[in-house]
Amino acid sequence: MSDEIDKEQEDKGQAVSKEQMEAMERVHIKAGGTFLELMDRSAEQAAAFIKDKFKPCKTLVLCGPGDNGGSAYGTARLLHEAGFEVTVAMDTTDEPRQSPEAQAERNAWHGKIYDFTDVDYSHYKLIVDGLFGTGLHQDLRGSYLKVVKLVNESPAQVVALDIPSGVCSETGDVKVDAVKADYTVTFHRPKYGHYQKEGKKRSGQVILRDVGIVMGDFKEPS
Repeated sequence: MSDEIDKEQEDKGQAVSKEQMEAMERVHIKAGGTFLELMDRSAEQAAAFIKDKFKPCKTLVLCGPGDNGGSAYGTARLLHEAGFEVTVAMDTTDEPRQSPEAQAERNAWHGKIYDFTDVDYSHYKLIVDGLFGTGLHQDLRGSYLKVVKLVNESPAQVVALDIPSGVCSETGDVKVDAVKADYTVTFHRPKYGHYQKEGKKRSGQVILRDVGIVMGDFKEPS
């Protein structure tokens, strides 16, 4: 138990803001990397954690309209290949705001994509929250707010990608509602919101995974 506490304190000391994380990604791309590469690795690391933690089971992967959704599609594909019984769901009425890289991840998923309203959340043993990551700029509302409520009421274990949907990655604030995760797989560096206010309660156990970001000439915040 003391080792887990020490690890959490170590990770907490590496936490960064959304802007700092984006700056690190820009440095990586400037050094010759690509955003698609980072998205692929995020999906690989999320899927690797899930495969280590859970036996293949009925799994619902919730994909948002942005880049967090792109990582979710990639995670769904890898879990399916590993023998998980995967259902992918999204808000089919929402206008996609995905980058070309996230759209490529969606296109690589060759299974059916369901609408949020066509899914029985009580039938799944595992739910992957890929609705919104650090890029959430507004309160959850409409279908997304309903989905979060259904996730939190379900008996499933919940794994969030990067940060639970609805949690502010900067402050840990939850203005309306947020996913309550059992585990949050975050990439390269933890975010401030994992360890503050309601975000600490909603994140569950924070799992930090490396996605191979090349730091180059990035200057660490003092």
